[in-house]
Amino acid sequence: EQRLEDADSTKVLGYQWYPRDDLLGILPPKGVENKPTTKRTLLAMLAAIFDPLGLISPFLAKSRMLLQRIWLTGLEWDEKLPKELQSEADLWYENLTFLKDFRTPRNAVNGKLQAIHIFVDSSADCYAAVAYAVGNLSSNILMSKARVHPNSPKMSIPRKELQACVLGSKIGAKLKRLYPDVPIHYWSDSLDALCWIKNDTRNYKEYVGNRASYIHERSVISNWQHIGTDSN
Repeated sequence: EQRLEDADSTKVLGYQWYPRDDLLGILPPKGVENKPTTKRTLLAMLAAIFDPLGLISPFLAKSRMLLQRIWLTGLEWDEKLPKELQSEADLWYENLTFLKDFRTPRNAVNGKLQAIHIFVDSSADCYAAVAYAVGNLSSNILMSKARVHPNSPKMSIPRKELQACVLGSKIGAKLKRLYPDVPIHYWSDSLDALCWIKNDTRNYKEYVGNRASYIHERSVISNWQHIGTDSN
């Protein structure tokens, strides 16, 4: 009988586990022999990618941005994509084939977990947060999330940065329940967002005040710190 550590790989909680090297991989979606040519087929392929830890968030974020642009065209579900968007969909499909080569260590750190550092950022199109586990010998990604900004209402970049901070506080609250004794530090390159977070939320308009209050409830405010854009 083959021992588990001798097996090439096996499925674990939706990921592919390679026990010999103790690595996790992403399972490519099934039934992707043909390139997506409609809004329906692209969405079906995207929905079939299972990545609850957000190990490939950058790839999925670009996928959602493409889907958002397709949605804005007003195309029907089974209507063929216009040439420009089809070219982007073809490139996305080609990148999809590389998922089979993705590997990351299953064990986030070697030795004792010392701290968790969460970095948040936003662009005009999307925002994201990533949590790193830091041990006494190593560090690695624990989880991440990436979201596409809605088309409306229009928001300023500082408000979009604040939305990234909200996402970071959500991740931090989840991880705090798992690691209650581990300090969690938050990093943002937006001075505006950090100013909103560190001051009295009653002084702000509804949008900013509500989100700053949300962050206050889920994180330690003194643990929010500034980091330069080039280092974020």
